[in-house]
Amino acid sequence: MDLLAKLAGSYILVNTTAWNNGTELPNSLGNNYTGILTYTRTGWMSANLASTDAEFSPQNITWPPRENNSDTDWLLAAKHALSYAGQLSVSDAYPATEEEGQLIHGPLTVSSLPSWRGTLQLRNYTVYKRDDGVFLKIWAYRGDFKTHIWWKRLD
Repeated sequence: MDLLAKLAGSYILVNTTAWNNGTELPNSLGNNYTGILTYTRTGWMSANLASTDAEFSPQNITWPPRENNSDTDWLLAAKHALSYAGQLSVSDAYPATEEEGQLIHGPLTVSSLPSWRGTLQLRNYTVYKRDDGVFLKIWAYRGDFKTHIWWKRLD
């Protein structure tokens, strides 16, 4: 079974929740957000998440940045977004199936968090097949900090 081929595709962000020491945290993306997760059959991935809340989405910044763009506005937008990309592989730490297991995002070649570049990000996963689509639950643990992210398959 080629597990990466089974998981390959594009997914849209449905929901994200984080906890620290058992206490639910406010969503760092805000109340409204969007995102796309892409896995390829050949072992590459990309995750892009961003707030769509007006207070975290300054409309006056441009790409490429211009001198009249405020660093404060750029920092606000960056604080409420996360993007990274790199290699994708199946971890052998747990038995992996089409329904559940652990993936390795990385080593990351690109990341909006400079400290993540070159790192491996472990992501446990569970696949849910329902009448309204295929859902992928990804979660990560770092000590007492836990994050659950739900994605819906687009293709």
